Amino acid sequence: MGEVKKKVFDLKKDFEGKTVKILPIKRSTWITDPNHEAAFLVGPATRNYSAPMDRNGNIVCPLTDEEKAYFENPEVSGMSYKAGDLSPYKEANNFWKRHKIRLGKDPKVLKLDQPKDYIDYKLLLSNKDEIAPSYDQHKKKRSYKFMVVSEETEVDTRLTKQKKLQEAYMFLGKVNENKEEMSNLLRIHGKRIPLDATEKWLQDEMGKMINSDLDAFLAIANDADRKTRLLILDAVEAGIVTKDGRKYFLQGGEPLSGPGEVPLMDTAVKFLKMKKNQDIMLDIKARLETAKD
Repeated sequence: MGEVKKKVFDLKKDFEGKTVKILPIKRSTWITDPNHEAAFLVGPATRNYSAPMDRNGNIVCPLTDEEKAYFENPEVSGMSYKAGDLSPYKEANNFWKRHKIRLGKDPKVLKLDQPKDYIDYKLLLSNKDEIAPSYDQHKKKRSYKFMVVSEETEVDTRLTKQKKLQEAYMFLGKVNENKEEMSNLLRIHGKRIPLDATEKWLQDEMGKMINSDLDAFLAIANDADRKTRLLILDAVEAGIVTKDGRKYFLQGGEPLSGPGEVPLMDTAVKFLKMKKNQDIMLDIKARLETAKD
């Protein structure tokens, strides 16, 4: 068999017309609005990124040998770099020691068929603890601060959100005149419902939830265990079940969970649905009925 030829790196051919955006990853902690600028960066704050170092304090070159050879060839790349200019070991005028990329809350657009942007792209990807390589990966590390998002992913994300919004408003259309259904969904989400809550107030809160936490809204709307969750919440209000932080217990102190499990809501729901625990479920229901009378 003939020798397999190694693919030659060619920026213009390999990345023609390809664009990515570097976006900040917004996570809410004490801030309830994920669009609040302090949800990630406060005001004009920025972060600077440079080539990473190894354990011995040596610069790790973000480029492969093939990429480096391409950019160090002025006739091919159109840049002014010559052989050795992009070496991480260069002592005088080391490119990687000088070159920094500043990122903030505004998206940074990189055209990958442009040499400078491609080098920036590879430098950012080399910061593996803070830059997620794709949207799909951005939740895998709490240390991620930014993510690389392709144009295709942006389009897919927008279309997915549109479909989710359609589904959410279809559900809202079915329950927007049912105060009990709306109250129940909001209660499961952790919202306290005033005794004098009007239909309009509930509709408005449902709309707010769709805008601020669409995935949570749909998760509750499509939850097959919604009735069991409401049963637990009703039992807490009636004093039949006690709540300590996020944990649920029967009046005698027994946790709503199996041995070794933490009685959080999901665990409590699973516990009550188990066949062997139906006597506990029926007892809670009976005591709730008595409390209503």
